Amino acid sequence: MHSHEIFHRPPKLCISLRASALCGSRPVRGLKGRPQILVPEKMPQSLHCKYGHIVFSTKSRQPIITADLEPRLFEYLGGIVRGLEARLIEINGTANHLHLLIREFKSVADRDFMAQLKGDSSRWVNATFAERGRFSWQDGYGWFSVSPADVDAATQYIRNQKAHHKAVTFEDEFRQFLRKYSVEYDERYVWD
Repeated sequence: MHSHEIFHRPPKLCISLRASALCGSRPVRGLKGRPQILVPEKMPQSLHCKYGHIVFSTKSRQPIITADLEPRLFEYLGGIVRGLEARLIEINGTANHLHLLIREFKSVADRDFMAQLKGDSSRWVNATFAERGRFSWQDGYGWFSVSPADVDAATQYIRNQKAHHKAVTFEDEFRQFLRKYSVEYDERYVWD
């Protein structure tokens, strides 16, 4: 045997039949002279826990989310989130931007989620409140991961949006998020 052959041989597999009974697996007969392999009775679950703090503004940051529109808009956005099989934990904002904290569903891509959230809600506002003039969101958005340990802090941050923005502009807040999460960006393309 050459020394290089040691690295090309598959490792030997030794599994007792007794262990298979203990771990809920069933043995599968191998080829003659080959070890037996355990096959699980059930496939393991795929579990998922992912939170997102989403931030986006109205087109050109126009202050068009009025006090009479806000509660209905928040309710409608919550319905879209549920329809996308995610869970809305908190929503708040000001007249020119929103923050949502969601528990994400694993089968919807962020881009698709946002396209439906912003597209459906702007169409609804324009159809329901036609007398208000054209309503639209900015093209972009920020989607920032939140660890389960930080969900309470993120929730409180979103609840305090109106007080927070008495001292800080949306633009400065968004830049702070980008720095905090080490997101590289070009200022020319952030604002629309």
